[in-house]
Amino acid sequence: MDNYEIMLTMKKSTITGKGYTEVQVMDFSRGRIWHVNFHQLENEPLPESLREFVRKNSKKILEGSWHYNHLSRKKR
Repeated sequence: MDNYEIMLTMKKSTITGKGYTEVQVMDFSRGRIWHVNFHQLENEPLPESLREFVRKNSKKILEGSWHYNHLSRKKR
């Protein structure tokens, strides 16, 4: 059984300047972190169960539930 948890999402861009959302997912059953291009999900070489997990959470991803913003960190 697969066991996934979204760690964070962040806005990134390609070298040509095209923006996309990267989703970092911890895969506890395989002991690895997946870096998934949310906007090219169907083209990513992923296990189908992981692709379905990301699809299932797409509304929260788009709402920014796990979005990382370096400006929101408190200064020490």
